[in-house]
Amino acid sequence: SGRPRTDLGINAPRIDILAVSELSYAMAHCRIPVIDHITVNQVPADVQGAVIEVDVVSAEGSHGGPREVHLDLAAHKPTTLSDVDLKLEPASMLRVDEQTPGDIRVVLRNAGGEVLAEGTKPVNVLAANQWKADPPQLALEMLAAYVQPNSTAVVALMTEVSDLLKQSTGNSAIDGYQSEDPKRVDAIAKA
Repeated sequence: SGRPRTDLGINAPRIDILAVSELSYAMAHCRIPVIDHITVNQVPADVQGAVIEVDVVSAEGSHGGPREVHLDLAAHKPTTLSDVDLKLEPASMLRVDEQTPGDIRVVLRNAGGEVLAEGTKPVNVLAANQWKADPPQLALEMLAAYVQPNSTAVVALMTEVSDLLKQSTGNSAIDGYQSEDPKRVDAIAKA
């Protein structure tokens, strides 16, 4: 949930942020939006031409913003934005080498640029090679993004697999499904 900036006064609008709390390079690579929705509550008067600025930041700087959304706010009525479409920047997320705390920052401004409210949601910015099973469905969907078939470790391993296949089957080809032979696929997996 967002926290309004205290120096904006007691009548400042409140910003609530519903978003993923574990941010990863895989999310950036797969262009997964970070925010489910942002709700602006407790607006004391109508505001035409307002702007919400959204960013993901850590000690290393911005990881995907800022993103601006223009909106009109009605007095005493909540406004929910479900189309913020903030995505993480892959190059920035790839440079993260250790898990670090961060924030999703939201700033609400009127048409003249005056800050009406600010909100933050704490997040964990994961290292580029780090994977967490949270939230479970999203984590499982992105697991394949961590596969690195061109890694030097895989190249070395494939040479060893080829040698083992030659010893066990007389054929060193790593042809997998192309052979259209389930026994060959099993032999490759075993090697």
